[in-house]
Amino acid sequence: MIPVIIFGVTVLQFLFVMLNLFSLPGNMLAAIPPVILYFTDLMELWQLVLILAIVAAGEIFEWISGFFSAKKTGATNKSVFASIAGAIVVGIIMAPLFFGIGALIGSVIGAFAGTFLYEKITISDNRTAILRSTSIMKNRMFAIIIKFSLGISIVILTGIYIYQ
Repeated sequence: MIPVIIFGVTVLQFLFVMLNLFSLPGNMLAAIPPVILYFTDLMELWQLVLILAIVAAGEIFEWISGFFSAKKTGATNKSVFASIAGAIVVGIIMAPLFFGIGALIGSVIGAFAGTFLYEKITISDNRTAILRSTSIMKNRMFAIIIKFSLGISIVILTGIYIYQ
């Protein structure tokens, strides 16, 4: 029974972690199975707290890095919101391409396009819009990689904790 539970939880968590590629909160969703496992006595409190701390660290990192990346180039919070909206929309549109890798490519392109369109509408200066869009796009790529890596560590830790 335990191998079936481990397999099911691992697959579910991995699918949730894949949502990070669409700029959706996959790690937060991947934390739901460990919470359920804690209440079924398959996981201890310290293990759950560690997993939730990893999730929180990923979200805080993404928020802080986005804030500083935007402020470094003079972009506003609305530019960051436009980048997130663009990343989600284009990531979902491009998801079927290249066996799902299109989601990652679309998320990065969408982050650039969303910021560029917002900056172009508000300041109408191509050079500044491209500078800010590039900065926010690089940050999105970095944040996606970090959050995806942390999500994979959550999946691995959950499997290890269940199997003990």
